[in-house]
Amino acid sequence: MSINTLHRPSRLSVKEAAVIAGRHPDTIREACRLDLLHGKQRVKGGTWQIMPDCLEAWQDNEPCEHRTPKKNVTPISKKRSA
Repeated sequence: MSINTLHRPSRLSVKEAAVIAGRHPDTIREACRLDLLHGKQRVKGGTWQIMPDCLEAWQDNEPCEHRTPKKNVTPISKKRSA
């Protein structure tokens, strides 16, 4: 099931994301917890909110736009080896 672009919500609940992805809500929660699926919690242990673009990227096994490396940041591991 894809997300309707005319009535596209800005955030999805775990339950909504699970229906769209055809997965169990526990799978969605665990993917968020493991940082495999980009989601946000207002407080630790709170409900997850997932952006539709992030869910689509996760389904396609691609990084979402929030996960693209910043060009002006050098990873610490590269700084230490230099």
